[in-house]
Amino acid sequence: MNLGLSGKFALVTGASQGIGRQIALTLAAEGCNVAICARNLLRLESTVAEIEKIGVLALGVAGDVTKKTDVQRIVGTVLEEWGTLHILINNAGGGGDRTPFHSRPRPMNCGKSYTISTRWLL
Repeated sequence: MNLGLSGKFALVTGASQGIGRQIALTLAAEGCNVAICARNLLRLESTVAEIEKIGVLALGVAGDVTKKTDVQRIVGTVLEEWGTLHILINNAGGGGDRTPFHSRPRPMNCGKSYTISTRWLL
């Protein structure tokens, strides 16, 4: 598949595992240079190495996108390194409290606040 992404620069949040990791690898396979961010440094480094094996530029920045200072540092690092950013995939999200719903003392938000808040920080 040719999506016309060769030579573009992307940032994928929550990209050290799962869907975010696969998005980052797919962008790289399309020739897109990929920066990723996640909280887990070891998985982040492993994913960066996989992206580099594809033959594009890769950059990993550890951070928590629910924290404004981390978001500013992540984006600042990408722009300082590459000078541009064409694509943002905001994949980071959270599932909230994992205890059974019926045993919770009060209704929970189930992660919606996390996802919505994260989007506005980026």
